[in-house]
Amino acid sequence: MALHARRLLGLVPVDAGPTLLSQRMRRCIATLLPSGRATLEQVAAQMAMSPRSLQRQLAAERSRFGDLLADVRKELAAGYLKDSAHPVTSVAGLLGYASPSAFTRWFTGVFGASPQAWREAECQRAKAGP
Repeated sequence: MALHARRLLGLVPVDAGPTLLSQRMRRCIATLLPSGRATLEQVAAQMAMSPRSLQRQLAAERSRFGDLLADVRKELAAGYLKDSAHPVTSVAGLLGYASPSAFTRWFTGVFGASPQAWREAECQRAKAGP
């Protein structure tokens, strides 16, 4: 579990300077995804805010919770599939999906290919080089 937490945190960029609320939320979402608790309510609780206050502050940054959640999932999915040998079922769980089929439907909609086909294409690109 600790290995996965370190990997998650390594995939989400961390700046040393002042951070926007949306940046802090992205890190929080990444840590809550594997447990399936990356909801607005859970993230707000982790940040000691009410869900509505969180939404208002995000709106001030021209951001929305659903968009942040989708972006974090997209980045993590690509990272897991590209840089690891995790089976698709494990990646689905790490991203908070209850079933691999739900993950595959989402992934195909976002990336235009199934997770396995995308992974194979990325391996071929890596072998071909720059």
